[in-house]
Amino acid sequence: MIVKVHRQRNTPAANNKGSASNLVSYLEKENNSLENQGFFFGRSADRDTFQENITRTQAVMAIDHNVKGLRKSDTKFFMLTINLSAREQAHIAGKIAGKKVDHISELSVRQRELFEKKLRDFTRGVMGEYAKNFKRGLEEKDLVYVAKIEHQRRYKGYEEAVKSGEKKSGALKEGFQSHVHIVVSRKDRTQRISLSPNAKERIARGGHCLNGKEVVKGFNHETFKLKTEKLFDQQFAYNRKYQESYASKSNSEALQSITRAYKEALTPKEFKEMSALSDANLIMIYKYFTKPSKALLFKISSQIKGQLDLKAKVAQQTIHTL
Repeated sequence: MIVKVHRQRNTPAANNKGSASNLVSYLEKENNSLENQGFFFGRSADRDTFQENITRTQAVMAIDHNVKGLRKSDTKFFMLTINLSAREQAHIAGKIAGKKVDHISELSVRQRELFEKKLRDFTRGVMGEYAKNFKRGLEEKDLVYVAKIEHQRRYKGYEEAVKSGEKKSGALKEGFQSHVHIVVSRKDRTQRISLSPNAKERIARGGHCLNGKEVVKGFNHETFKLKTEKLFDQQFAYNRKYQESYASKSNSEALQSITRAYKEALTPKEFKEMSALSDANLIMIYKYFTKPSKALLFKISSQIKGQLDLKAKVAQQTIHTL
């Protein structure tokens, strides 16, 4: 799974310096296939509660009317996508159906409604992490955003399967393809705070304070991806293997250094065995990146001790790395 913040050039049908109308219209492409008639869900500035049946018009108004203080040339909104792997989606669907499920069409109407409800609940959690990542004391309820669940993806001309002639551009992809599109306002609900995920995390010059403490401003995409992945695992009791984790694929030097330590300390066979595990190895990496000062203490916690025999070399190398 990966939660992606799209840059404007990768945001379909949208000039995010203007109205969100074109993007919202684009996100209605699956309306005829959805049991909920394609309603959006999320939060608007004029409602205190989370809404599950937002119309297209209401979605556009929620974003377009939340722009106080922004100039014509300023970005007004951003698009995020929650991209679940087929294994993650099958895990959720299997829990609901009580059996192995290979495609969303195998769920009953009621089961699909539950599947979508779980994705909506997870989306709220993701937006909570999005708000917290700005380190401005914000929560999910402080944001203005609309979101929509889609269950289809189509092959595109640049994909290898299309280039090789195996698939045609525009053909539906097989298996689980559910994902969530989110359009979030740059302004918080009060329209007093401007939030851009494109602002790199940095120490604020002149001392930016929150509750009397100097804090870091900006948005850390690596931390956001790690925390939303961890949220998924906790919310759905998902036993993530190391090789499917974001930490194992990240370009972050901090995370890559841990992976290199594993590879250098183990034989290829041992590394393959370690990568197939999930529990404390992934948690340790998460802790290392998000809370470095606690990494060594966590390393010797009870959750690690049960694996020390198998990964003694890894433990030694990781301590040197930290």
